[in-house]
Amino acid sequence: MRKGVSGFFLCLSVVYSQYVEVYPYHNVVDTVLMIAGGFGELRNSHFHAGIDIRTNEREGMPVYSIDDGYVYRVNISPDGYGKAIYIMHNNGYCSVYGHLSSFSPVIEGKIKSIQYVKHTFSIDTIFSYESAIKVKKGEMIALSGNTGFSTGPHVHFEIRKDSCNKPVNPFSVFFRFNTKTSPVVYSIVIYAVDTLSGASRAFKWISSFRGTDILEVPEVFGIGIQAVDKTPGYKFRLPVYSVELCERIINGGNENATGSVEECRRLLSLDSLSFDEKMLINYFRDNVVFHKKKSTIMKTFAVRGIDFSFYADKKTRGIIKVLDNEVKQLKLKVCNSAMVCREITLYVRGNRRFNYTEDNCKVFRSDTVIYGDRFIVEVPGGAVLPCYDFFVKEGEDGSVVVGNETIPLIRPFKIYIKPLSSQALQKQVIVLHRENGKGKSHYEALPTDIERGWLTANSGYMGAFRVVYDTLPPVIIRLNSRKVAYRRGEFIRMKVYDNLTGVSRIDVFVDGRWALSEYDKKTREAVVLLDTFFFMKCEPRTNVRIPVSVIAFDKVGNRSSITFHIVIKERASIPERSKSADNSQGGRRCVEGS
Repeated sequence: MRKGVSGFFLCLSVVYSQYVEVYPYHNVVDTVLMIAGGFGELRNSHFHAGIDIRTNEREGMPVYSIDDGYVYRVNISPDGYGKAIYIMHNNGYCSVYGHLSSFSPVIEGKIKSIQYVKHTFSIDTIFSYESAIKVKKGEMIALSGNTGFSTGPHVHFEIRKDSCNKPVNPFSVFFRFNTKTSPVVYSIVIYAVDTLSGASRAFKWISSFRGTDILEVPEVFGIGIQAVDKTPGYKFRLPVYSVELCERIINGGNENATGSVEECRRLLSLDSLSFDEKMLINYFRDNVVFHKKKSTIMKTFAVRGIDFSFYADKKTRGIIKVLDNEVKQLKLKVCNSAMVCREITLYVRGNRRFNYTEDNCKVFRSDTVIYGDRFIVEVPGGAVLPCYDFFVKEGEDGSVVVGNETIPLIRPFKIYIKPLSSQALQKQVIVLHRENGKGKSHYEALPTDIERGWLTANSGYMGAFRVVYDTLPPVIIRLNSRKVAYRRGEFIRMKVYDNLTGVSRIDVFVDGRWALSEYDKKTREAVVLLDTFFFMKCEPRTNVRIPVSVIAFDKVGNRSSITFHIVIKERASIPERSKSADNSQGGRRCVEGS
């Protein structure tokens, strides 16, 4: 291997057996490439679409483009990936870098110009090749941060294909993940499967793998595993990459006895996923076990109605069949991205007494509409898996209860609820109360529309739905309220929040002109940076008291505002403000353009 290549790293601070080789591509950051979250990792309500790269728990670390390309897209949001940049490469792949604190000066200038023209912090802009900024391999494109829905400083990194729309595992196509340690398998679950209805249920939980015991199983079953890729001394647990199955018929339970030829197939392969498959996590992860036992079991098989990128066995869909009284040897290989595998051997005997059949169960294969006195629920075909006790009823507190959190919902449904009053419909919203994956209550105001006098919303969660009035405007609190004098490079800070529908927009006017304020939903802070770009666009007066007005709106139009005064010290070295420009518009406005 070539010495001195910057993309080849070994952990030095602690002796780990894992390292990441990125050559011939450039490393994303300057430090050892430490992975804190893996591709396909099962988050509370979605699959992780990339890898999380540690930045030593600090912000402001340079982030580099892994290869030549151009800035294809920039997305800035108070949630999600926060500040994110998408680089399109010459090989057709796209790299994504999220939770950034800022971009390189050239990119930052172009993006802020767009924000000032549109008078908005949140943008999602796609650039053509002709108009885009070109970048070189190893060029600094941004600084790491903690923006958006991030629980700590890090870089969220993705590789995508298909016009930057389909995430793929970085360790399948770009990087190489090396380790000598095999994954840890905690449990295996045997699921009895009814192939006719498409239903399945947990039949046997195995946590001891002695290999010689013969397990009595149904004639048709699938396997679930509880496993992680964990290196000793490394606190982060990553998802496994693949699961392979080799099976052969034997006479009795003796491995050396004469039997059939071994047949092997791959059940799981975490190579790529689609954002449209987000809700399939409710099937792939045993939803009942997740909510009741707080454990994660990954199903390696697909029942009727499930089509998922991670399932590699398209022919038999991961279903295992063994005849009554027939004995099979099963070898499971659970592997990480380096294809270091943990092999587990099981012996199973088919027993038709344990076969699973559901004669009478609810099956939502076609669109279904459920009516009540105060509600209508539209369930798309295939949204609810067969044989779960899906129900809709009116709660004693006036809510509409739709199922419970253990029912695996794989497509959103639509709910209609009668409003509390025919007055002020636009101020009434549907609020969902549910239990999250950690057993805690969660309240969420859903985006609510009005159709034929009914309030309606789409939901990807079960729970209790009720209508509430939102008449309270957002709260705005100036931070460091005693501070009057500001200098170039300092921040004007405000706390802005709304406890129901949430903040939809914040406008800040400094000395009568719109100024860019960056909002972080996580911290509820809006900040105005008095940087060179601010002075160039807003040309505030200096060394005199000038007004700062902050206006915030929530998602149903409630509005609040505050005004305070500051003094900006040290006049910026910029052209004097044009009197004709001020007078011709009847007031001040930000200079538009680059």
